Amino acid sequence: MSAAPTFRSRRGIHWMAAASLCAAVLAGGCGGGGGGGVASDNSTASAITPAIDCARATDSSTARPAGWATASHDKSAAPDYGVVFPSASVRRMDITISACEWQAVLANLASLTGVAIAAARGNLGPIPGVGCTGNNVQTDGEYLAGTPLWVPVTVAVDGTTWRHVGMRLKGSSSLLQSWNAGLLKLPFRLHFDKFDGDFPAVGGQRFYGFQKLSFTNNAIDRSFMREKLTADLLREHGVLAARTGWVRVYVDYGAGSQYFGLYTMTEVPAKPMLQAQFGSNSGNLYKPAGEGAEWGPRTQVSDATFTTSFEKETNASAQDWSDVRNAVDALHAPTRTSDVAAWRAGLERNFNVDGFLKWMGANAVLGNGDSYGFIAHNYYLYANPLDPAPGRLNWIPWDHDRALSCAALDVTYPASGYPANRWPLMRYLLEDPVYRATYLQHAGAFLASSQFSQVDLTARLDAAYALIQPYVTGPEGEQVGSRFSALDSAAQFDSAQAALRTLIDRRRAQVPAMLR
Repeated sequence: MSAAPTFRSRRGIHWMAAASLCAAVLAGGCGGGGGGGVASDNSTASAITPAIDCARATDSSTARPAGWATASHDKSAAPDYGVVFPSASVRRMDITISACEWQAVLANLASLTGVAIAAARGNLGPIPGVGCTGNNVQTDGEYLAGTPLWVPVTVAVDGTTWRHVGMRLKGSSSLLQSWNAGLLKLPFRLHFDKFDGDFPAVGGQRFYGFQKLSFTNNAIDRSFMREKLTADLLREHGVLAARTGWVRVYVDYGAGSQYFGLYTMTEVPAKPMLQAQFGSNSGNLYKPAGEGAEWGPRTQVSDATFTTSFEKETNASAQDWSDVRNAVDALHAPTRTSDVAAWRAGLERNFNVDGFLKWMGANAVLGNGDSYGFIAHNYYLYANPLDPAPGRLNWIPWDHDRALSCAALDVTYPASGYPANRWPLMRYLLEDPVYRATYLQHAGAFLASSQFSQVDLTARLDAAYALIQPYVTGPEGEQVGSRFSALDSAAQFDSAQAALRTLIDRRRAQVPAMLR
């Protein structure tokens, strides 16, 4: 028998056999076998479609498109959080993509996964678990053989149009699970001036001040609540977290406008967020993933692997990772066992330890196993030049659709969950009595906060349900059970809502005993 094919993460770090990938990530198996075609809504499977070249035209004109306005389109405008993330409404977004580009997107993902999309919509099955006990597999969480294809699309909201916007699919296990089930409602990203090289007229194009936005299809979270609820709670607790909101997405991929359902839209950590939450956006921003992102000693990985693990989102042309190297080296300094006061001082000069412990405490109470300590991604780092220790790294959590999922997560993090060669950033801090006490104080403060009270959370969830239910299972809702919804039935939405509230009550009841 020949060996199973392997997939490589987009950062070139992690390899996994295809058979293991299917068993670990996709509850129902990969499906499709070696065949299966890139199917449109009703097509049948054949061989995996090769790459499609849509022969895109370019336009060297620099004249701004009709409808261009400074506030809505130009990078000179300040980000308008109130317009992009309204608190009391759900906006509609229409995306138009050519039929050829749509097929190119599907063909590309088939090549990155090695599996064509199912010819018909299947049941998504149970949500694959991540973390929760600490007995996790060693994986960087990247299951594609590269980054999905960027294609140009047109975006329209409330009669205003943005042209030549970059769009690509995004995600890892959530994307694969949706793909395996035959969903066309897939998670994606928008980059508003991705194609300004081909179309100079949209150079510096923004969406009310935002260059990049991320859209989650809620296949992992059928309550549609966790991403927004968690991000809001973290920010109100003083933890840096991206803004989120809900948006109704309609897509025309050559056959007329089709409701793709309710998405959760999130700002991608970038200059608008850095300016809003740090007061500066000129520092180094990193999106870690892979072997080095566990914060192990730099001697255990090559320099190339280390730098690849900390992908630069800003100042990418400056080949300087000294701030990350300094922080990791400070964590592993020999003084940790010989002179603990000097170790703490050195670490705090290079890393915002208290900010990390505040996030860690809240994250534990929220029962989130899809984070550092379980998986080597889902966070950003920012070296803030205005920090009291200029340039030290600050922790920014990312991707919360699995928060409030681990009902029994022990907030004291027993040593059995953190073997000696894993997750040193968490493990070393918890082994230090000063940092451990601070961590437990932060966890207790979050648990006791008014935001996490039963009264506050009940009111939040009630209001959120009333806001989004019409667009999920109501009169303007998704086509439940179709390829344009991750819900297998309308009842699944309400049962997920009930399960979320039950889990919150369990965390509120269980965690106090863990903190004693």
